[in-house]
Amino acid sequence: MNHNRLLLLVSVFALFPLLACRGDKGFREPCTKMVECKLGFSCSREGGICIPDCRSDADCLEGWGCELPAGVTEGYCRAPLCDPQTQAPCAPSEACYRAVLTEPRCRQPGTKPIGAACEFLMDCVKGANCVAQTDGVKSCVGNCDPTQGERCDAGLCTPFLGVASCIAQ
Repeated sequence: MNHNRLLLLVSVFALFPLLACRGDKGFREPCTKMVECKLGFSCSREGGICIPDCRSDADCLEGWGCELPAGVTEGYCRAPLCDPQTQAPCAPSEACYRAVLTEPRCRQPGTKPIGAACEFLMDCVKGANCVAQTDGVKSCVGNCDPTQGERCDAGLCTPFLGVASCIAQ
């Protein structure tokens, strides 16, 4: 066997484990680990959805940006900024959440309804956030807009980090 064919054969077998470990989930499908996404996609650390890999903004959807950590040549596409009140421009299957110290982005919504106990911001359904109440217990509370004079069924419409939620008093 000639040296070039052997090198090609070894290269194919060296790559095969990487390909075999990738999942079948595509764009905007929910994920918890990178290996669940198809080749060419990564599982977003902030939203639990498969997003395209990129080398520049041109590789991403319109309005999305390429997040390239320092010293790295390939990154991932970041969802556009969104409005937690209107949920625009998130897809119908996504929700706009603002994680602590980050800008609001479209992410995979949680499943816990308003009033349910929660641990993380994105545990809650679209239009709600996980907030520690005055008694220290975290629960899902609805978003509100204090500039529109919105009333809460229980509590007060209280802004925090750019998102207003109904906080019990």
